Amino acid sequence: MRRLMTATVLVLIATIGSSGILRAKQDASRPTYVIRLSLAEETSQQTDGRPVIRRLAEPTIATTEKTPAEIRVGGTKQLGDESIDFGTQAKIRVESATKDAVRVRGKIEISSISTPSTDSAVRRSTTVYVDRLIALGKTERVMIDDNDDKQSWCDITVSAFDDHQ
Repeated sequence: MRRLMTATVLVLIATIGSSGILRAKQDASRPTYVIRLSLAEETSQQTDGRPVIRRLAEPTIATTEKTPAEIRVGGTKQLGDESIDFGTQAKIRVESATKDAVRVRGKIEISSISTPSTDSAVRRSTTVYVDRLIALGKTERVMIDDNDDKQSWCDITVSAFDDHQ
């Protein structure tokens, strides 16, 4: 699954442009922001007691204020006539709050799929809804799942688009 998700990100970046930033529809009259998401999970511990951290996706997208930015990194499993999507999906909107901070609203979903047999598939997903004030250039961690088996989170960083040129 990791190889497929990485390949999808590389294809998106190559298709969009050399800057590596996906762009949503833009309106010149409103500020543009760059949103960097870093999704990761901590699974079982190694024999020395240190946790194993696995990066799930690290998409970056540019969008104008109040314009929903959507991104999907992952794949599709075909089962008969049914297409089952899995991976990471995010739909986020950014609004100016103060001179140095923005309000980030939206949802982030992490899903996986397993096939216990050739004629069945199980899709598991966790969705977190976000409504958080984030200082420009600072990273905020949003917990997605926190249980005995694993933790998963999304680090969100928002900066003004001008800082990336």
